[in-house]
Amino acid sequence: MPFQPFIDRASTVALGVQLKGQVEYAIACGELTPGDRLPTVRQLARRLGVSPVTISQVYQELQKNGLLVARPGRGTFVTDAIGIAVGDERGRHLEALMDRVTLEGHRLGLDHPTLERRFADHLEQVRSAVHAVTILLVGLFEGATKGYAEALQAEVSGLAQVRATTFDDLPADARPVATQADLFVTLPYRVSTLRERLGADAPISYLRFLPSHHTRVSLAGIDPRDTVLGVARLPGFLPALEAGIARYAPHVVDIAYCLATDPHLPNMLTKANVVVYASGAEIVRAHLGGHERVFEFRHAPDPAFVERHLLPLIHALKAGRPLPSVPLPPAEADRASLVEPGKEA
Repeated sequence: MPFQPFIDRASTVALGVQLKGQVEYAIACGELTPGDRLPTVRQLARRLGVSPVTISQVYQELQKNGLLVARPGRGTFVTDAIGIAVGDERGRHLEALMDRVTLEGHRLGLDHPTLERRFADHLEQVRSAVHAVTILLVGLFEGATKGYAEALQAEVSGLAQVRATTFDDLPADARPVATQADLFVTLPYRVSTLRERLGADAPISYLRFLPSHHTRVSLAGIDPRDTVLGVARLPGFLPALEAGIARYAPHVVDIAYCLATDPHLPNMLTKANVVVYASGAEIVRAHLGGHERVFEFRHAPDPAFVERHLLPLIHALKAGRPLPSVPLPPAEADRASLVEPGKEA
């Protein structure tokens, strides 16, 4: 399904925040993938009926966060430089290293059979010296992040040890923490923030997410006659919650949304018999009257993405092979000395 952003004019969330949240969510869930082209500012402004200035500002913020890149004369694209690359670039990097080693061996007078034996001996030494790979998953909310870590641990069982922490638990300058894990993993739209905390040399990748099986089943099981309330903790999460419910519960007609801090929340709860809250908005449970059915819109790591993207990194780490360094996307590199660390909208 192509990415189709929308604007909820009944929402109290600013239009720009709605659009930014939807793009971030689409990238995190794989609806938008590296290399995908987004509509032009004018196209999207006409489609959504909002000012081109609003669209332009959102695109610029997403470029600063390393999620989008503007290519003059071509358009705006999802960057292919989020975290550590594991595609063709990595293979070319490895081949170039092997070429240099082979040429150096020939310069020293070593023939092909001797070089082959040397390579084989070295690989055997590396194989016997493999170490347990430690992954530190850095998220936003403690409960959800622990859940992500547990799910990721199940996917990489026997290959790596996964631990969890949150951005709130990391110091502003977390470079000393960079030595405490072999690989850091976070949300796609938080990679640049984590890199600023840990330093440019820290090995950082990201996870792509899917709504959990329990979430999908729960949404599909809502009765079309139910009155539903969606609750998020942060304004930027409301668009993602709305998009998720619309996708997995398209039969729901009577639905409203609000923030967990909205003073009208208690009154809105009296009108709802199903409450769906985004991760981090658990506080809504304190206001429940007991008549509502309530569940969290929880996500889980996409197992296909883990297999294609993270497992090659883990195998490289276990074999002692260096991971390729990835430069900042062009739009971010141009502003690196001017941009403040990313903040939640």
